[in-house]
Amino acid sequence: MFRYIFTISFLSSISFILYQRIYINNLKNQIYSCSHRSKRSISMDIHTKMENEEKDKSRSISFPLYAQISEKEMAKLCSDHRRERKKKENMKKSKRMKEKSIREESYEEKNIERKKCSQHVSYSSPRLISRRSHWNGCALRDGNTWYVCEFHMGYTILEYADTSSLSASLPRALRTLPFPYIGTDSASINGSIAYSYDDQLVFYNIATSQTNRLPFNIHQDPLYNGSFSRMDIQSDEHGLWILYREKKKDTLTVSRVSIPSLKYLSLYIFCKYFLIRLLHTWNLPFQPSQYCNSFIRCGILHSITCSSQSSSIKPIYDFYSALPIIGKSTTLSGIREDVNSAQYDPISHSLSIFSRGLIYSISIEQSSQSSS
Repeated sequence: MFRYIFTISFLSSISFILYQRIYINNLKNQIYSCSHRSKRSISMDIHTKMENEEKDKSRSISFPLYAQISEKEMAKLCSDHRRERKKKENMKKSKRMKEKSIREESYEEKNIERKKCSQHVSYSSPRLISRRSHWNGCALRDGNTWYVCEFHMGYTILEYADTSSLSASLPRALRTLPFPYIGTDSASINGSIAYSYDDQLVFYNIATSQTNRLPFNIHQDPLYNGSFSRMDIQSDEHGLWILYREKKKDTLTVSRVSIPSLKYLSLYIFCKYFLIRLLHTWNLPFQPSQYCNSFIRCGILHSITCSSQSSSIKPIYDFYSALPIIGKSTTLSGIREDVNSAQYDPISHSLSIFSRGLIYSISIEQSSQSSS
């Protein structure tokens, strides 16, 4: 009799334990289905485990495993949790849509600004600013400031505070470059000088004395007819442009490069090639040997052709539409052969020309006619 009672008690205990285990497993399955939490694999690596744990913190529901909770309460809890999760997803989606809208509006504004800047411009008559003692040189304008080089190569550049100082030959400073400039088609932008040295573009910041270089595959012969430059550096409203011929090629290649900022110049002093980087390159069908010089304004390439009688400017290519232009030719009275440098300044909206020891300034105004 005693053995019979013991057997029944033992079986009852086992049955209760099995029932309790089944109930606990069901409860755990409901928790997983509520939180959409994926079961972890034992073979997962440590990084995956950490990522899943971070996700579980935001998605799972935590409460004691043996808590007394009914199926109705569990369903309500799951419903509230799903509703909260959906609300967060909708908020994230709304934020992404808003950011996309802002980006599109900004893109449209840039396009509108680009359309206002077209090939249709009017040029003033060349105004003589200064007479130099040497026929070869360069004249660079950066707002009110002028930079003048006296030869086609050297280490020093004269800095003038404004146009009046240049006319009176009263330099503010004599700037010594870290590497010699070779050629007369340099550029000035935001208080920095960009020039050619050997096969490299050199970007020298005057205020910080920091230097950055970027190599190019440049032809050994001069770029233009009667020029000393193998590379022509231009700056406009859209950045810094490099004009050159590649080795074993007669046609023009144009590259657009990034412009270093003062902030990053102070942070990356020892990185020679880090701050200037190539953004885009165009291989154009034009032969630069047919021109005496060229310049870029508003993302549009303008050629300058010279003869013994006169010189003329003509827009020939739009980099943003990637199309050649059949533009109107404008004669430059008084300027003939040997245009050593032609540099556009986006701040003063003027073109500076150095020709036979004479420095000219030409004002450029946007015409009412717009380009298509």
